[in-house]
Amino acid sequence: MLPVIEGSNTTLAYDRGAKLAAYATSGIGEYWIVNLRDRTVEVHAQPRDGRFQSTRIARGDDRVTPRGIPDVSFTVAEMFGTIARG
Repeated sequence: MLPVIEGSNTTLAYDRGAKLAAYATSGIGEYWIVNLRDRTVEVHAQPRDGRFQSTRIARGDDRVTPRGIPDVSFTVAEMFGTIARG
C-alpha cells in the first residue's frame, strides 16, 4: 500500500488535525506530511480506532522509506534539495 503524501505550509494545522483523523478513520496505512515550513517529514502509520498509532518526524539526514515500496529510500535533505525554497 502506498502512503498518502502531502506538502503542507499554510494548511499545517488542518493536515495534522481533521485530515489526519479522516485518513486514520478511513484506514489509510501511511500518511506523510511534508512540512515545507520546518523542512521535515511527519510519517504517520498504523491506523487503529481512528488514530495513527505511530508518528515519526524525520529531518535532515534521517532516512524515510514508504512501507509499500521498501526498495525506495531517501533522506529528508535529499528530498528538500529538489524543492526550491519559497
